[in-house]
Amino acid sequence: MAIENPDTFNQRLSQWVASQGFWFQIRYSMASGGSRGVVLGHLLRFLVRLSMLVAVAAIGGAIYLVRLPGTEGFAERVETSINDGLGAAESKMDGFQRVQGEMVIRRFASEGGHKSFFSVMEAKNNGARMGVFDALPG
Repeated sequence: MAIENPDTFNQRLSQWVASQGFWFQIRYSMASGGSRGVVLGHLLRFLVRLSMLVAVAAIGGAIYLVRLPGTEGFAERVETSINDGLGAAESKMDGFQRVQGEMVIRRFASEGGHKSFFSVMEAKNNGARMGVFDALPG
């Protein structure tokens, strides 16, 4: 068996490590670094787990926001908000939907109050843009 030049061996080893991918390179560099590498390994694993937790929370939050306009009390809150904004004494809303980023109200009827600019109003087939975050209160 012939003795190899250490430089040749190190070069071949570096090429092999480079061909293994990014995560392997990070783990390899930490493993050969002594106690500093162990700390960095724990930190890397913590950051990977933390990013996975944030991703799961973001997906859960997005699902919640997409489904929120379909809940039972949401249409009532929208009706109350519109009524308060118009200063009306009484209002009735039928057919609230959110479809592909559009809010659609099939029928909205209202009686004006002492703060409103109208006495009686009826609006049919109203639509407006409604983003995902527009469903949040406030």
